[in-house]
Amino acid sequence: MAFFLQETFNPDIRRDQPETWSYKWPNFSKLGILGNNRWLYPQACDNRQNPNIYKVFQILFGERELIVNITRAGLMRPTKNIYFSTRNEFEDRENWKTISDWLHLDMNPLTGRATTYGFEHRYGSAQSRLHGITIRTPLLRLNYDIPGLEIYLKCEQFQPTSSFKIRGATNIVKILSSKQKENGIVTASSGNMAKGVAWIARQENIKCRILVPDTTNEAKLKAIDRLGGEITKCPFDEWFQVIESHQCPMLDGYFIHPASNRHVMAGNGTIALEILEELPDCDAILVPYGGGGLITGISSAAKHLKPSIDIFACEIETGAPLHAAFNAGDTIRISVQNSWVNGIGISSVLKEVWPIVKECIDGAIVITLKETADALKLLIESNHLICEGASATALAASLWHYRNLLENGQAGRRRNLKQEPVKIVAILTGAGIDNETIIKCLNETL
Repeated sequence: MAFFLQETFNPDIRRDQPETWSYKWPNFSKLGILGNNRWLYPQACDNRQNPNIYKVFQILFGERELIVNITRAGLMRPTKNIYFSTRNEFEDRENWKTISDWLHLDMNPLTGRATTYGFEHRYGSAQSRLHGITIRTPLLRLNYDIPGLEIYLKCEQFQPTSSFKIRGATNIVKILSSKQKENGIVTASSGNMAKGVAWIARQENIKCRILVPDTTNEAKLKAIDRLGGEITKCPFDEWFQVIESHQCPMLDGYFIHPASNRHVMAGNGTIALEILEELPDCDAILVPYGGGGLITGISSAAKHLKPSIDIFACEIETGAPLHAAFNAGDTIRISVQNSWVNGIGISSVLKEVWPIVKECIDGAIVITLKETADALKLLIESNHLICEGASATALAASLWHYRNLLENGQAGRRRNLKQEPVKIVAILTGAGIDNETIIKCLNETL
């Protein structure tokens, strides 16, 4: 088991320097057990998703039943006493909740590494669940030369539902118990997540109910209906309340949050594993930012495998809540304008996502509508690929913003770009765009 250590108690002890733990409490640190006061009263940290911590349990107790009492409340920790036993409850207990749900800020004593980020075991399991259902999407080089930059495209629009969302949807549905599936599954989405959940529900022969805002266009509703999703409409404010509250009382079934469910995040994070397997010397991944589920999954996995990698969120100028949150130091509500770029640009960063993104990503880049249209046109003309407007923000950031961040010392490391080009991956999230918008983009009339 692993316990939290407050460096404020003793300035000679630091969470980011495990050797100081051995200096103070050699026997306890070898076991991965530390206390945060002079009597070594154990104060437990949420390490339940860390496979290395579970290995400690196995070392101490073998495969016998595990009983642990977690009493400390506070940031990134449970807010009430919770007991768990057996491995299944350790991994999946529904009432085990923290602010960040599955990530925290403390150190794993066994490895000497921060456990803020995701873990190979968690993502490896997600990869196994997705095998044969989703596809390993291609990582293509952008056919457009820019001195000092190599830009690659992770093409998630080639998934069966034309979007990355099928990864997270599949991962969560595949781990649900028979009892959880009895009354069907529910999600709140007007686009790609709705299609992803409906698609895997049809494959698994599960009832699927989708709550959509009444502003959803007819084309999206028809796409959800074709996949077998039962559609319920409600006013946008009520729909967003469901997103914020994580509850959908008007529909029966197991609720799958489209962004902040930890299994959805882990499914999304398999994108990072594929990128780093194919391009291990990748310097940066640029990710469109909507609800936060994509970038938290990608950054958690990527930062664990390669801590030096840059992860930047890409937002549209008509709605950039993450950029505003970074400037304010906390989540704030902003006004959002409608535009042809949909799928990103909500009014506020979700409260449960904020502690993760502020820790795991390196910043947010705001893209103009003109830059987004130019990037989409370039993508069509150079690689003959079509993607949605949200995807084009990541390409725009790669083309015209990331280099400036490097030169200003706000990203990566300084280097001679002529001798050592920077390798950037732009995530193309999906192909949710209509023909009229594509034509306007090519005619430069957006």
